Amino acid sequence: MRVDWAVLCRYAEVSNDGTASLLGAALDSLWLPELPAQVGIFLMMRITGVQDEFEEGGEFEIRLVSPDREETTILQAGFKLEDFGPLFRRGMQPGLLVAAVMNWEAVGLRPVHTRGVHRRPPREVNRHLGPLNF
Repeated sequence: MRVDWAVLCRYAEVSNDGTASLLGAALDSLWLPELPAQVGIFLMMRITGVQDEFEEGGEFEIRLVSPDREETTILQAGFKLEDFGPLFRRGMQPGLLVAAVMNWEAVGLRPVHTRGVHRRPPREVNRHLGPLNF
């Protein structure tokens, strides 16, 4: 099983007919007026695999990685697909569209040490008001 594609956007939904609707697709950064701030963003992705894998079910998680490489899980979900829809034919690779809302708190940046050197001067810690890049 693999992620066929994933797109960050302002809004996403999956219809009953298996089609996706996206608004503000290809979002790659957010500008925040101040920190800390609550951040919310949609993720639309398509998971593909062989039919047996979907019938067994699976899980996925999305982790936010900070500049200092700390990981925080912001979304975990499980799935099991038993009905592949009227257009599915044996031998085709099934896919599952997932529209997910991810929320987290963006806080000030801490200096990152690389061989004793600061990447961001200490005086800028917790004052960064630039974009959150994805």
